[in-house]
Amino acid sequence: MDSSLCPTGTSRVAEFYANFSYTDDCTLVLSVNGTYFELDELKLGEILEVPTDGMKTLSGKASDAFKNVIVKREGSATRARLFKKELKPEYQLLFVLVNKVVLPRAEGRSIASIADQVLLEALSTFTPISLSALMIEHIIKVINAREGRHGLSYGFLLTKAQEMSTAEIQRLKAENALLIVQLAEKAQEPGSHGELEAANAENEKLLAKNEKLRQKVDELRDEMLQDLRTSNERVDRLLKALALAP
Repeated sequence: MDSSLCPTGTSRVAEFYANFSYTDDCTLVLSVNGTYFELDELKLGEILEVPTDGMKTLSGKASDAFKNVIVKREGSATRARLFKKELKPEYQLLFVLVNKVVLPRAEGRSIASIADQVLLEALSTFTPISLSALMIEHIIKVINAREGRHGLSYGFLLTKAQEMSTAEIQRLKAENALLIVQLAEKAQEPGSHGELEAANAENEKLLAKNEKLRQKVDELRDEMLQDLRTSNERVDRLLKALALAP
């Protein structure tokens, strides 16, 4: 496994890949540490704060014109798959970006697949992509792959997504809801002033604890988004450099 793809929370990401399933509409259904949650394109896009408009699948193939542009020598572009060393330097760099960030796989990959080439063309022509849809599509492909060696793709992002759906927060929400019902019932009972005050005090404690957990989730989310913005800035600089290349 490529540990660089999953710097933290490796065991949780491994559990994610071991326990997940998906629906016909490509919604991921998974359980981590006893917590069940779902991830679809819109929800994952909301967590990552990225747009969900744009290319949602890497089906099809890159155009012949594009393949002829990215290779060093004529004739190489006739094959379905291309070796990294056959690409021009600027497209080798873009391939590394695709292989490490957008469609992460195990170390040592040196062949640009048909899907890689489709994404290379989209990035090179500034075609909008739905990152969350492509991530989910790639996760499903990695899990279903019968051949090849893969790392635990998107380890960092999946760990953060799971932290934003913790069992503790769900438990506190349930307790809050139950207390609200109990408070309403107590308010209707005569001579229950003391019990009502005690229930109110308990509810205030739970609300305060829930607020602290919400702040922690916000901090984790901000940290993830800052890392994502940094990566996006690198991508923007690379794409601008490619646009200026002769």
